[in-house]
Amino acid sequence: MSRSRKKHSFTTFCGGSNKVDKQIANRKFRRRTKSALSNENYDEVPMNMKEVSDTWDFTTDGLAYYCPEDEDSTFMRK
Repeated sequence: MSRSRKKHSFTTFCGGSNKVDKQIANRKFRRRTKSALSNENYDEVPMNMKEVSDTWDFTTDGLAYYCPEDEDSTFMRK
């Protein structure tokens, strides 16, 4: 495994990881779904995550493609 490399040259910039933001978004989604179902408000049940949270508010700026030939190869390490 010492010679293992990433298969895809995508990386995140500005912030690290979206893990905490995704956890918060899923909690919010489950909470709103449960409360709408318990109150029998079937019209207010969210159908997907985009109705509950905005991905523009997450920590990172998203994934970015980089060319490994032009950049340093440190991004390609696991």
